[in-house]
Amino acid sequence: MVTLALPQAEGDTENGMGGGAGWGLGRRGAAAFPAYYRRQAARARQVAERVTTRAMRTRLLEEAVYCDELAAQADRAAGERERP
Repeated sequence: MVTLALPQAEGDTENGMGGGAGWGLGRRGAAAFPAYYRRQAARARQVAERVTTRAMRTRLLEEAVYCDELAAQADRAAGERERP
């Protein structure tokens, strides 16, 4: 099973009580989220190429599509934050 974790926000601690993903990151930190999700999508596709079961391949490719959608949403959210 492949687990895709959320990126840690600046100030997050090991127990996850540091303010959560996306809050108080500034432009540079927020811009990292789309790239993170794109990397996770690419990783899921790479693993899907090597798995031998159809069900696992399908699941990984679905996860890749989901990560692409998250990256697109993060891009849109970053664009909205930059507007006056």
